[in-house]
Amino acid sequence: MSEETASNVAPPGEPGRGRNAAIIVIATIACGFALYFAKPILLPLVIALLLNLLFTPSVNRLARIGVPSLVSATLVIALIVGLLVSGVMFLSEPAKEWLREAPTSLRQVARDMEDVKSPLQEIRDIGEEVDELTEVKSKKAEPQSVKIEQPDALDQVMVVVPGLIASLWVTLTITFFLLAAGNRGTERILGFGKTWEKKRQIIRVSRQIHDEISRHLRTITVINIILGVVVGLVLWQLDIPNPELWGTMVAVLNFAPYLGAMVSTVVLALVSLMTFGNLAEAIWAPMIFLAITSLEGAVITPLVLGNRLSLSPLAVFLSVIAWGWLWGPAGALIAVPLMSGISVILTHSRSGKPFAKLIQH
Repeated sequence: MSEETASNVAPPGEPGRGRNAAIIVIATIACGFALYFAKPILLPLVIALLLNLLFTPSVNRLARIGVPSLVSATLVIALIVGLLVSGVMFLSEPAKEWLREAPTSLRQVARDMEDVKSPLQEIRDIGEEVDELTEVKSKKAEPQSVKIEQPDALDQVMVVVPGLIASLWVTLTITFFLLAAGNRGTERILGFGKTWEKKRQIIRVSRQIHDEISRHLRTITVINIILGVVVGLVLWQLDIPNPELWGTMVAVLNFAPYLGAMVSTVVLALVSLMTFGNLAEAIWAPMIFLAITSLEGAVITPLVLGNRLSLSPLAVFLSVIAWGWLWGPAGALIAVPLMSGISVILTHSRSGKPFAKLIQH
């Protein structure tokens, strides 16, 4: 090789590294756009996969006593539907009552807060009065403004309900087929392995993903239910109306770490302010909730889960934000199980181990 040719050759590995980084960035952006626009298809599928992981142990236990997987899947779906219907019937009346009274209560809170506004508001009012005095009145009659009535909160909720029911039906249908398939799904996945070593690796990774995520989902679900019950009892003791509604909200939102607690705190503070009308009494509900959820997040959940699925707090927070941006509130709620599965896959991938270390605790 001549000196001129050698001088044009870059050091080994550097061009490849640059090309690989560019490919990764482009692939990530393309994947993000694909996930965003494919939300109506992918979101029910992902939730169905998580429900499958959650209920597969129950189906397997029934299979050991001779119950066919088709019958087990039917029983599980019937249980899910029964729980959803019971929950809706239990919470529908408190929710409708709050939606009816919320606008009036919010206006009352706004009027009550007038006394604690900054003195700058008085300066602003004086400035507006000066503007009115110096303004030249037009001789022409001003056109009469037309006020358009906005639909109330209950009507807006009812518009969303048909779409939610359709998505729920699709999700439950996919879940039924996944549960009814049983071990046949794993056997089909083995077709991707060309050698016995690859097949064993596929089985090992799939079992670890299944065991870790299903254990995580079951544990977190139980913890969130207990948290919702405790918060509901506290709100009941504080004489805040509809404590069962807010306890359920806390239990559901707690599936989204950090963000769920923030939203619950704001909502409870607002509800408490609407109930009592003064800051001295209204501050107790959000403060007690913060103490309870801090104890749950910092002590109880780590103690119960141990080192399983030990994701770094930053990775969890960024995951909740990213999936929430891509798929809305449902994406934020399923962000941690998704990140946990990705972490297991990266751990067993030769090229993915460096990325796994970035997101693990």
